[in-house]
Amino acid sequence: MLFEEGKAILQTLPESLSYLVIGSFGLQLVLPAALAGRPPADIDLLLPDDPEVVGRLVQFMAEQGFSCQSWSDVVTAQTPTSVYVGRNYVRFVRGPILIDATYHNPYYSFAEAWQLRQEVDRIHVASPRHTAHLMKVRGLPKDMERVRLVARLTNDPQLLDIPTLGSDSGKK
Repeated sequence: MLFEEGKAILQTLPESLSYLVIGSFGLQLVLPAALAGRPPADIDLLLPDDPEVVGRLVQFMAEQGFSCQSWSDVVTAQTPTSVYVGRNYVRFVRGPILIDATYHNPYYSFAEAWQLRQEVDRIHVASPRHTAHLMKVRGLPKDMERVRLVARLTNDPQLLDIPTLGSDSGKK
């Protein structure tokens, strides 16, 4: 995926839409050194756990020519918002551009992350700490490497203490 094309798409999102760019694309926007030269492969968004917000994003993305799916089901602007309850994410695809929007995350508060967001070229981006927290909870090897880099680059060693999904430590 081309970074500039993805950035341009994010800049067209409606100002009234609450979202945060997370994952490697978010880090590329606010702390590119955390990617160690590997460009992001997709765009990850975190939305409030609100089916109406999800429905508005689906409508907007469909208008921009994206195909939209929730799990393996095609969703459209006409899909009742009640369908999104309990599904956790929606995927948008247009050519090489892949955008995953997560809207139910039991491990993290959208409201808390929203308060500490960073604005980059009219794009709402989760702070590096919040993005690293989400990556750490997921616990994938590639994510753990990035968490260590973010902890080092931001001088925040407490990031390494956040439990992963498989740990006994519970939520943080």
